[in-house]
Amino acid sequence: MKFTYYSTVFLVSILSLLSCNTTTAQGVKNISTDEFVEALKNSDKKIILDVRSPEEFANSHIFGAINIDVRSEDFNNRITKLDKDQTVYVYCLSGGRSATASNILADNGFKTVNNMLGGISKWSSENKPTITAEGASERGMSVEQFNALINAKDSAVFVDFFAPWCAPCKKIKAYLPELQNEYKGKLKVVLINYDENPKLVKALGISGIPYLKIITSKGTTVLQDFHTKEEVLAVLNK
Repeated sequence: MKFTYYSTVFLVSILSLLSCNTTTAQGVKNISTDEFVEALKNSDKKIILDVRSPEEFANSHIFGAINIDVRSEDFNNRITKLDKDQTVYVYCLSGGRSATASNILADNGFKTVNNMLGGISKWSSENKPTITAEGASERGMSVEQFNALINAKDSAVFVDFFAPWCAPCKKIKAYLPELQNEYKGKLKVVLINYDENPKLVKALGISGIPYLKIITSKGTTVLQDFHTKEEVLAVLNK
């Protein structure tokens, strides 16, 4: 009897943990970029919500979208001005912020919320249309400039596409001084701000950050998402 009791308690505990790790609120549907396109075509009453920063929005956004930064202090207040009966289509850069925003919308009574997986990074990499706000900056390097920058005959090259708001990017940046010190004179580190180089990012087909490119005499290795210093060293030491 004791075994049965403790087994039941253990099972309940596991199920509770699993339910606590559920990240999608009721009423939120995750959809692909293709599903996003079709949904926009077939929906008359809709809200397209870009939850990135105003600067990101100005550089590139989906036609018809409105911008409310999910990280702004007045996000919750501003969404109360929207029609909760309309279907909401939410996106950000790569899907993280839009997932958070979608859950907030659902928790605040919005009946139908669609979160676009992969964000505008994936959307742009698939050559789906975007628009740029009038007066937005055209800054950013070309592919030719990038190729010249990463050209190094006598050293390996470590390219890090990052953004100041990206938490995993900050973890990578923290170990870069150690990496440079261990490979002093033998490693060229190139940092590329993802937000400030939208045309380059699109041309290279980069659909999310962190995005690391390691170039050695033995070839080029691409590492997407967060990777530790030890994992980077393993590539450099091949």
